[in-house]
Amino acid sequence: MPVDVPTFIQENAQRGLRFYEEGLGGDGLVARTIREARQLAEGYTVESKPKRMAAWFARHESDLDAPRNTDTSHPDWPGAGAVAWLLWGGNPTEKDPMRAAKWAERKAQQIDNETERTNPMKYERRTAQQTVELREEGDSLTAVGYAAVFNSTSQNLGGFVERVAPNAFKKTIQEADVRALFNHEADALLGRSSNGTLRMMEDEHGLRYEIDLPNTTLGRDVAELLRRGDLTGSSFGFRTISDSWTQTEDGYPLRTLNQLAIRDLGPVTFPAYEASEASLRSLAESKELTIEEVVEAAETNSLNDIIKPKEEVVPEEPTERHSEGPSASSFIR
Repeated sequence: MPVDVPTFIQENAQRGLRFYEEGLGGDGLVARTIREARQLAEGYTVESKPKRMAAWFARHESDLDAPRNTDTSHPDWPGAGAVAWLLWGGNPTEKDPMRAAKWAERKAQQIDNETERTNPMKYERRTAQQTVELREEGDSLTAVGYAAVFNSTSQNLGGFVERVAPNAFKKTIQEADVRALFNHEADALLGRSSNGTLRMMEDEHGLRYEIDLPNTTLGRDVAELLRRGDLTGSSFGFRTISDSWTQTEDGYPLRTLNQLAIRDLGPVTFPAYEASEASLRSLAESKELTIEEVVEAAETNSLNDIIKPKEEVVPEEPTERHSEGPSASSFIR
């Protein structure tokens, strides 16, 4: 759904496009930036743009240190950085150059809140039973852990198991402004990726994170709990961008998470790998079934009837390592 943008962002984009057409944009601009700048110049953008704008401005705030990007009387004005800022809807010469970034952040939060309110089942949570370390250097306290482990088969989620594919977080690490939260609580903020107090990276093992714990009551409390070994797991909240349904080596229904958009991550008191109705929604859509039909199949351990073509033989019951577990309905919230 299109999102209207303020007049000042529209005018900034128009100005940036004029500079770009004069060949002043440098070599780093990509086609998507130009395409979306033209949308901004017409007064609208796509729903994903405000969140990406906020993250982009945070990453490129250092451009403001160069006079060729902020001083219109400089002989090299406008620098490539200034043109890029304008194309993204900002204006590095304004009294408050972060004006567009602040609007984008507010609008992104508004969109997220509305999405959560109208489509709460699209958000899911997953955990990793991995040790969370506390690193202490002088007065600095950093929590280090893994929010997800690649290619690790989950417990039985009520008729299926799940794995996270390598590179599932690559895009969201680059674009999203992720919050580090304790126990997924919005008022228990520990860090934020756009500020650099939360850092995320993928390695061969999984999604690794580092949180510079704040010098607040919450930050000190979390540090002490980590120091004592009371917190032993991590969790992340996300939306699924892309997943696929196949089977494990022994024929059990398998959901693979291929691309995810992270909203938050951090240490949790009770790591619990829970499924939700959202886990089954993509399968229902791909097979043109109702969500109720897919949930019923999960409850009766017959998801293979949906995943496999009807003419193929349905595999035997799973081996013991995929214990029957609770039914899907016990997970759905």
